[in-house]
Amino acid sequence: MKEKIKVYVSTSDNYLNLIKIFQFLFNKFWDAEQEVVVLGYKEPDFELEKNFSFHSMGKSRHTPNEWGTDLKKYFESIDDEHFILIFEDNFPVIPVNHSLLNEIKKILNDDIGRFCINNSIERSRGYTGTTRQIGHVGNIPLLECTQNSDYRLSGMPSIWQRKYFLKYLQDEWSPWDWEVKGSEFARNDNYKILGTAGSHVVYNTLSVRKGDLTNIDFRIVDDYERSLDESIIDEMRELKIL
Repeated sequence: MKEKIKVYVSTSDNYLNLIKIFQFLFNKFWDAEQEVVVLGYKEPDFELEKNFSFHSMGKSRHTPNEWGTDLKKYFESIDDEHFILIFEDNFPVIPVNHSLLNEIKKILNDDIGRFCINNSIERSRGYTGTTRQIGHVGNIPLLECTQNSDYRLSGMPSIWQRKYFLKYLQDEWSPWDWEVKGSEFARNDNYKILGTAGSHVVYNTLSVRKGDLTNIDFRIVDDYERSLDESIIDEMRELKIL
């Protein structure tokens, strides 16, 4: 699989302005030629970068439960065999490992439901106790979540097999319903949930905590001693992105 996999970014009306930060950091650290589709509701009142487009899923009901209903409808309507899904506050903050991403693309098949491309599967081993190394992708250790592992479904940046993503996405489910209830349903389903150890495609933030949009966190999630360089934060302030 040598073609670029499309990136989808999920957002809501309340968080839409985060796309200004997301697209700036995405194009700096990922690829300004990578196609990105933002899935939201209200059209942005700011300019999108040339590789970004916006798809409105309709008028927002301003409830977390609309997430499952509207994403399910959208992903049922497309033909992508695989896609990357990222939430709008998961900003990449160091250069993406394209070499590793290309190696991962080569091994995608119908048995793999999700390939996590950040550090969350490696970092989660401490509390799930159910992740094991099964080989390498390129020269990077390859991890697999066992069939009874926690959070087989996760909003952390991942490559999804579209059919697998839709298998557990229910109408009127919030992202939290999907991660918790969906992961319970996904136990022992014989699909592979994979990730890497030691090196990852993307190192991202979890920038909004408890809905606080006034205090953006630019630290790498689960690697909190590392953060976006202060000079880039200053650059975004000068550009009035922040």
